Amino acid sequence: MRIRERLRVWDWSKQARSDVHFSAVELFGRALPDDPKGTYRLTGKWSFRLDPGQEGVKSEWFKQSVFGDGWSQVSVPGRQEEYDVAGVAGYDGWSWFARTFEAPASWKGHVVHLKFEAVDDEAEVWVNGERVGEHRKEGENDPNWWEEPFEFDITKVLRWDGSNTVVVLVTDFRLDGGMTKPVFLRWADGPGMLAPER
Repeated sequence: MRIRERLRVWDWSKQARSDVHFSAVELFGRALPDDPKGTYRLTGKWSFRLDPGQEGVKSEWFKQSVFGDGWSQVSVPGRQEEYDVAGVAGYDGWSWFARTFEAPASWKGHVVHLKFEAVDDEAEVWVNGERVGEHRKEGENDPNWWEEPFEFDITKVLRWDGSNTVVVLVTDFRLDGGMTKPVFLRWADGPGMLAPER
């Protein structure tokens, strides 16, 4: 039996959940579909900070693991202009998102990816103080980059015996901005990231 007959490829574009701004068990009377096995959501409360002076990279905010003074609590996914944070209305520029999480112990030995359904407009990402990648517009033939999913292999920077920290620098050029769709951890056994059957 071929591997693709035994394993189901999860089509994220067709199976996207509709609870982008909701956390209820049901939405409009319909039960929300389960996430595929090997998926761990990083939605919910994140720390958030505006950076109009673009100080965060020089001050290495991406190396922090505690986010107190100067940081607010916001919900992800969401549009940053809708947050109850001073100075955010009509804001364009740098903003930072951060949260801690524990990697599921049962995932050890698997490839683990950090997947963003979308960040508006561009993103640079660190895990445990290590830069894992960025998502930018790729020329004029990339007209919808701010709503495209992207992901990074974070297997080598994960800590299995304690807390992990993910920090995202978002650059918003105009109009709405922020981490506008869900964020996930997901595992699989190879580069194709095939999700195992339930």
